[in-house]
Formats: sequence, structure tokens, C-alpha cells
Amino acid sequence: MDIKELRIGNLVRLEEGEETEQQVDYLNADSECVGLFGNAIINSITDIEGIPLTDKWVIRMGFKKVDYPVYVMYVISVGDFELEYRIHKKRGSIELYLVGNGLYDERGETDLTDICKYVHSLQNVYFALTGKELQIAD
Repeated sequence: MDIKELRIGNLVRLEEGEETEQQVDYLNADSECVGLFGNAIINSITDIEGIPLTDKWVIRMGFKKVDYPVYVMYVISVGDFELEYRIHKKRGSIELYLVGNGLYDERGETDLTDICKYVHSLQNVYFALTGKELQIAD
């Protein structure tokens, strides 16, 4: 992971296989050190890994489930746009799109799948679009 991908408040986990998410509360790009909330130890960026984005995570982020014949979609409004997390039923492939509402771009789509493979990446995209933190339920 590149330390430049992280912001204070992002959720990550320690690389040693710990499944519990932890919130970033300190970053030092020069020494590539990351502090995690409630943890007195400063970790090297090499000890940190992203949390894979899954349907369970997008539900915790407030996305609403919509079931279609070909795929299951989870949607959240972002101003005049929507983020759509799609899981194809037969292929099992996952896609994430930023979709316009038709007012500006005739409902065009931007594929964010390669950009947002991790929870912290989606947190950053959401913040960039809204200027607000993406709320994540426990």
C-alpha cells in the first residue's frame, strides 16, 4: 500500500491477518509511518493493508440494495450522482460506478472498479465528491 492513498479517518487493518478494522489517526509520509486509533504503536506502512470492499461493507456505508435479474446492486446518492456497487449473479464479478442523474451527462457512467477495491479508497472518493466523511455503521 502507498501511504499517499490514506487520509486520517480511513479504515484499514494490520497486515498480520487481523480482521478488525482500525481507523488511521496519524500519518507521516516522510517516514512512511501510520498510527491507528487506540494503538500506541506507530506502524510502518508495510504493516498496513486495505480492507477489501464487499457487499457487507457497502451496506454498512448506507448503500441500499436493489435486486435485478442479472445483478444485485447497492446504491447511495452522492449529490446529483449515485454510486452503484454491482455484483453480477452469474459471473460473480464486482463493479463500482459513479452514475450521473441525466441532468448534466445524460446518465453517463464512470467506472471506478479499479480505483475502489478497498474501503479506504471508497471513503476517499466519497470525500472528494462531497467534502464529507462517509458514515460507516458498526
